[in-house]
Parts: sequence; C-alpha cells; structure tokens
Amino acid sequence: MKPVLKLGLAAMLGLAPSLALADGYTKGDLKVENPWVRTTIPDRPSAGYMIIQNAGDAADAIVSASSPKVERIELHTHIMEDGVMKMRTIEKIEVPAKGSAELKTGGLHLMIFGAKEPLKDGGTLPITVVFEKAGPLEMEFAVKSVAGEKKTRGSH
Repeated sequence: MKPVLKLGLAAMLGLAPSLALADGYTKGDLKVENPWVRTTIPDRPSAGYMIIQNAGDAADAIVSASSPKVERIELHTHIMEDGVMKMRTIEKIEVPAKGSAELKTGGLHLMIFGAKEPLKDGGTLPITVVFEKAGPLEMEFAVKSVAGEKKTRGSH
C-alpha cells in the first residue's frame, strides 16, 4: 500500500469516532443528539447534556445512567426556591410522545460524581442511559470545556 494511501486511510479511521458522535444515537423511536459532558474541576462533579427526540406514539423516560469511569450518575433538575436556583435529584426525565426532552445547563441534566480520571476537553466518556421503555443505550459523550460555552442565562 502506498504511504499516501495509508495516511489517508489512517486519517479517515481516526475520524470515525467523531462521526459517530456527530450523527447521534438511535434506540427504537428515540434519537439522542449532541451528548456531551463538562470538563472536570478537581474534586467537583461534572454534568451531562443531550437532546432526545421521540418519534413514537408512547412517552418514554430516562430512569438511570451509569459509566464504568465514574462513581455514580444522578438525574437532576434546577428549581427556583425562595429566589434561589437549586439543583434537585429526580426519579426520571420524561420524553413525551412525538416530542423531545433537552438536557441543558440550567435545566435537566445528568449529574456526574467521582470521575476516576479527569474529564479533559476533547475526550469522551462512555455512559449507558437507561430508558423506561426503550431500555439501555450505550453512548460516548464528548467532553467539552465550558469556557467556550455560549451563555444562555444571566451571569450566574
């Protein structure tokens, strides 16, 4: 095989994981787009986000999530209580029939505790998200720095 062809093939194979991330993941009637987690700060949790589209006639819900590279993952939301924004653990994240659920900063999210190694910008984190009806879906979440994240709320 010619050296130039070998380099081209190696470059294409190197892009394969990022193409899988760009295309999203499908499980039954559910499609998950843009799964990502924040980089970690020492001794602090991270958070995971994604958009879930449900093309089906029945609602579904995320009921749990796990990763071999972290201690635990909880389902969280933000609520306003006495004028203060607070995070709360919830039992499930609903995905309505013919609708969607967005896990985003300042809203629903996966709270990721005890990363066994730092989550660095440009890396990935394997997470299995378990849906009530569709079952488990294994995904690679892209690790992104919040420094480049567009602000969607006031200076919080």
